[in-house]
Amino acid sequence: MKNEIYLKVLLPTLILINIIIITILGYYVMSTKTSLIIKGHYLCDDNKEIRVIFDNKSNEVTVYLNDGRVYLLPHVLSASGAKYADKSDNSVFWTKGNTALFMEKAVVTYANCNEIINQ
Repeated sequence: MKNEIYLKVLLPTLILINIIIITILGYYVMSTKTSLIIKGHYLCDDNKEIRVIFDNKSNEVTVYLNDGRVYLLPHVLSASGAKYADKSDNSVFWTKGNTALFMEKAVVTYANCNEIINQ
C-alpha cells in the first residue's frame, strides 16, 4: 500500500517540485549573466578616450567622447565585429573583441582604442 501511494502521489509531486526548482534556478542564472546594459571604457591613440553604454534591449550604444560630445547610435550590419552608426554613416563606433574605433565622415578620429578591463 505504501509503495502504491509513493508511486501515485509522492513521486509525481517530487518530480514536479524538482522541475519548478530547476526552472527558477535556470531563469536566475540566465538573468544574472545576460545584462541589458553593458558599460565599456577604451583608451585610444593621442590620449583620447571613449566611454560607451551598450543597451542590448534597444540595440544601440551611447558613445561619450572625451572632448564632451555624445552620440546615440543604432546597431547596423557589419561583416566583422559590432558596428553602430547613424543613418548616413557620418558617425560610426566599431568594436571587435577588446578593440574599437570611432569614425566621423569616413575619417578615423579615435584610433587603436583598447578596452580597459576591470576598472
